Amino acid sequence: SFPTRRSSDLVGELIKEFVSLAERLKLNYSFDSALDVVTNVMQGTANNTSSMLQDTRAGRPTEIDFINGYLVTQAKQVGLTLPHNEALIKRLKR
Repeated sequence: SFPTRRSSDLVGELIKEFVSLAERLKLNYSFDSALDVVTNVMQGTANNTSSMLQDTRAGRPTEIDFINGYLVTQAKQVGLTLPHNEALIKRLKR
């Protein structure tokens, strides 16, 4: 069943990092509103095979740099680090 405790913890940490960046950029996102969006997307696509998984299985580059990588780059520009996003990028590239 999804999400597992471990995956839900990771999702929470990724959202916390996003909200921290959003606050620094003066964007209006709360943890709860971001979690609602993420949860709705996860539920709506739970039975799909994600494009990122399809790319990984086919040995193609994924969009991880354009999604999480973008957040990491933006964070660095404002003096933040997003360790969970950085770890996720490294993990998906392995």
